[in-house]
Amino acid sequence: MFSALKNFIADEDGAVTVDWVVTAAAVTWLCLGALQTAQNGVDNVASALEQGISVKYNEDN
Repeated sequence: MFSALKNFIADEDGAVTVDWVVTAAAVTWLCLGALQTAQNGVDNVASALEQGISVKYNEDN
């Protein structure tokens, strides 16, 4: 009984799994943050383009 408990406590396989899960979660959050930043930049460019086209269209008519 005690030897099984000692083996269970000494086993570190689960710790490696936890490390990989934490690493995968961190990478996922970093990717989501990068995508959000890119989305904001694209939205800003699209708004500026829309305003530029609108001004040019109104000048022509």
